[in-house]
Amino acid sequence: MRKDYRILSLRKEYPGYTGKEKWLIITDLSEKEFALLHPSQYLLWEEAVILSSEAGRVLKIFQDNENRYSRRRKKEMKWKDDHSYRIREEILLFEETFK
Repeated sequence: MRKDYRILSLRKEYPGYTGKEKWLIITDLSEKEFALLHPSQYLLWEEAVILSSEAGRVLKIFQDNENRYSRRRKKEMKWKDDHSYRIREEILLFEETFK
C-alpha cells in the first residue's frame, strides 16, 4: 500500500525553529479526506504546515542536494587536512636533513 502522506517534525528538520507549528504534513488529500483516512494522524493537523506532494518533492530534492554538497565539503576538508599534514611533515623532514 502506498502512503498518501508524509509527516516530518519541523524541529528535527530545522534545528533552531521556534514557530508554533510542530509538523509538516505533505499530502494531496483535502482536510476532510485526510481526517477520514487517517484519524490518528489528523490530530496533528492543527499544529502543522500542509504542503502538496509536488512541493514535498521540491523540498526532498533540495534536502538531497544539501546533503550531497555537505558530504562533498566534508571530504574536501578531510583531503585538505590530510594534504596539509603531509606537506608539513615533508617540510619538517626536509629541514631536519639540513641541520
